[in-house]
Amino acid sequence: MAPEERALVTDVVVVGSGACGMAAAIAARQQGRRSSCWRKSRTWGERGPEHRLRTRLIHTVSGGGRRRRLPEAMAEDIMRQTGYQSDGELVLHLARESSGLIDWLVDDLGVELYLVTDYMHVGHSVHRLHAPASREGADLVKDLRQAIKDFGVSLKTGMPVKRLLTADDGSVVGVEAEEAGQKLRVEAKKVILASNGFAANREMLLRYCPDIADAPYFGAPGNTGEGIAWGEGLGAAVEHMGAYQGYAAVCENGILVSWTTVEKGGIVVDGDGRRFGDETSGYSAFVPEVQRHTDGPIYVIFDQRIMESVRDREPRFRGLVEEGFVKEAATVDELAALHDMPRDDLEETLARYNAAAEAGVDEFGRKDFGAAPLRFPLHVARASTGLFHTQGGLRINTNAQPLRTDGSPVENLYAGGGVAVGISGADGGRGYSSGNGLLTALGWGKIAGEHAGRSAGKRG
Repeated sequence: MAPEERALVTDVVVVGSGACGMAAAIAARQQGRRSSCWRKSRTWGERGPEHRLRTRLIHTVSGGGRRRRLPEAMAEDIMRQTGYQSDGELVLHLARESSGLIDWLVDDLGVELYLVTDYMHVGHSVHRLHAPASREGADLVKDLRQAIKDFGVSLKTGMPVKRLLTADDGSVVGVEAEEAGQKLRVEAKKVILASNGFAANREMLLRYCPDIADAPYFGAPGNTGEGIAWGEGLGAAVEHMGAYQGYAAVCENGILVSWTTVEKGGIVVDGDGRRFGDETSGYSAFVPEVQRHTDGPIYVIFDQRIMESVRDREPRFRGLVEEGFVKEAATVDELAALHDMPRDDLEETLARYNAAAEAGVDEFGRKDFGAAPLRFPLHVARASTGLFHTQGGLRINTNAQPLRTDGSPVENLYAGGGVAVGISGADGGRGYSSGNGLLTALGWGKIAGEHAGRSAGKRG
């Protein structure tokens, strides 16, 4: 061993400390194993987990404390949104585990979560998504970080993992990390990759997701794809690398224009005041529609009832209203003047949409009109598309073990969250259902941690 290299020995090493990493480390610790999370950066910032988890919604088949929704129905909803392009076995396994996941988070880890029932989310036929009362990812992260402390998991910040350590037979035996420029060899019985996807790696984006590569990125800068590359280097297969989660309406200050405004009856128009697609396809699915139609900004329009409903429930949206990013208009003339839209075209758009809402027949195929017809005063927010995270990754089995092309698992290795293949379709952003990101992060994290802990053997 070189004199500048130090060594540690543990049971389970988790690479990454987002939702997946923290869940995995805690689950392994509950099996009586020594576990640790290794994080690139020293702090959690606006581009860290708090920012990335702003979708803050978690799937579950349970609701109101009772198992009222079958996992098969949940899996069917997810698969339908993807066009049946995701791995049905993985989707059904996560659906079956989801109730236990929520119970574990609330009862074991002390995470505060509530069933969201005020509107239906993208990709779901029933209310099954849970969130903190604030609907802020920062609160979920705060609770998970407290659980890390409570369970005695070692959190290594500012200590990036540089590579996997392997034995002669190709099995994983630990990692090499770095601390203040010094190499650190960490021997472990199991390694869990939870370092997210590759949305901050432009080279990988151009290779796998060229249609979204030029969109502004609103995730953590550390999501550069090393975990996927390490798995590939050991022979693991990758799947659905062209899939991603985008957001069609990001305000110029980087805050989401809540798609709830659309789900409750709002519309999206271009700079000419015209609609161009079915907005209820979803905030991620609508991204390609925007990109195909315009190079400029889009405008989300909704009425006073919708504005007040979303403002009162979502603090970040309330901030947009209070800071003047959501503007009010009492007449169509005022609305058109706010963003220099053709007045007559905008009036026609509103009239056609309101007529469609009353008749239930829309030229773009929209079927759910929420509170529409829209009534003045109306509100409008200017926005553009953005990328949040990728949805392709290492092919895994239901134990979250990366699989080689022949179907055999890579020994002692696990993957979850953005490192593992997602459940949002094979390509593009259309297959993303609300909550998919946290379901795969927390779900595979818990599954990987439990399996790694059980199979790591007994050690103090």
